[in-house]
Amino acid sequence: MFGAKYAFVGKPNSTAGDYNGAIKVEKRFIAKGYRYNNAAVDDFAVYVLEKDLIPAPPVKLLTPELELEIRESRTPIKMHGYGEYRDRCDANEKLPCSSKYQKTFQPRSLTTILRTLQEVEAIVGYERKQLENHLIMNNGKAGFGCGGDSGGSITSTYKNEFIYMATTPNGMNGYSCGASGDYDGKGGINYASPVYKHLDIVREAEAYVAAALAQEAIEKAKAAPSPSASPTPVAKPIAAPKKSTITCVKGATGKNVTGVNPKCPKGYKKVIIRP
Repeated sequence: MFGAKYAFVGKPNSTAGDYNGAIKVEKRFIAKGYRYNNAAVDDFAVYVLEKDLIPAPPVKLLTPELELEIRESRTPIKMHGYGEYRDRCDANEKLPCSSKYQKTFQPRSLTTILRTLQEVEAIVGYERKQLENHLIMNNGKAGFGCGGDSGGSITSTYKNEFIYMATTPNGMNGYSCGASGDYDGKGGINYASPVYKHLDIVREAEAYVAAALAQEAIEKAKAAPSPSASPTPVAKPIAAPKKSTITCVKGATGKNVTGVNPKCPKGYKKVIIRP
């Protein structure tokens, strides 16, 4: 929302520095409930790209029912990102540690499980009520994501179905690869806003794309060459009526009459010539 005027998305599984095939973001849809409440909450957005990035089949979106099943079954969930891969801290160094930003240029995944907020609050020893209605994780000292992982995703495979759950989690009082100044010593709380809370902007994005494709089809139709018109039929010339000549007489007077259907004047008689 507050970043650069233009944003680009690179190809999945490429290296972080590979900009070949990156696609410009055309439209951003920001979660209606996005706010800061001593932590960024409902942090979710949908980006519409100028064109397709890769061919990809649709995936199942997380629902409240699936969330409950995945959490209660302790099914593994994965965070995907391009963040730090090495602890910034040297031995006996106090947080926050020196800024040795060791970024991975290869995509990586971290694995953990979903927990209830109450479960994690019991682990860390404090309450964070503003994180209710979020996906909650705690992965010990390492945490569940560090600087550079933002913009990735949380997914799970449950009952042989691949499920998209949320964007990369935010963190509170976590270790953050040694970058944190308020680490609680117990791993902090990682949290993410589930996709099912944001189906309104998903639908808005889908409607935007549908309208854009319809307009594109109209423009293509306008630009297409007109089909060849059928030639106008040409009427065949009608032959002029054939004229003939007759001979008419009145007493000793004779005259010829020419026309399409010649007739003798009054008082005259047509002379019939017999062979």
